[in-house]
Amino acid sequence: MKKFKFNLLGVLVLFVTASTFIACNNDDLGAKEKMQFDYSLYESAKNSGVFTPTLPENMSQRISVESSEYIIESINTYYDTNLVLDSELLNINELKSDDYKQKFVDLGVITSSDVELLNLLEADLIEHNDLDLALENLEINVLNSGKNVLMYSEFSNYLKLAENKEPIFFDSSKRAMGSWGCFGAIVAHTLVSVAVGVSCVPNPATPIACPLAVTSWIVSYANMLNACSDNPK
Repeated sequence: MKKFKFNLLGVLVLFVTASTFIACNNDDLGAKEKMQFDYSLYESAKNSGVFTPTLPENMSQRISVESSEYIIESINTYYDTNLVLDSELLNINELKSDDYKQKFVDLGVITSSDVELLNLLEADLIEHNDLDLALENLEINVLNSGKNVLMYSEFSNYLKLAENKEPIFFDSSKRAMGSWGCFGAIVAHTLVSVAVGVSCVPNPATPIACPLAVTSWIVSYANMLNACSDNPK
């Protein structure tokens, strides 16, 4: 009968190697779990009303710096916030073009790969008429592309809040294809609002005011685009 020697050093090496392997794999799994879209912002704000300002009759109802500044001032007054948009974003509002996404790329605010993701999102929504499904596919595409997960997670929260306020903007079955290009502008503007950074200082007593104020801005912008197919180019 053969005798086996107990090699303490070998066992220790094997144990440390296995432990390291398990720890590394757990870290990888943890990182993947963290790299998921987080909809807590949407969940915390979805039951709160979203204020949408009305432009005065003597002011152009179309997108302009003047109308945007009026809307932002109205939103800040209503929510007691200090919502500030990047000046570049206000200038973008004046562009009369269907190709909003390319304009954003030309200005260096987003990249061509962002446009590809937005186009896939738009195609999904047109095909399935289901924003939740479209956002699930967007999450997969973002994770596979290596793009900024936090940015797209925040972007998705604001799209869901906007749909919660105005479902018609995201219902492809109720929109003429001629005006569906407005949706492309809405999603691009929402992503740019997140990417450029919309600064907001809330009233300490109502921390949810900032997400509501940003949603109010996105919906108000969409309202100005609602008849964008009739806008002069």
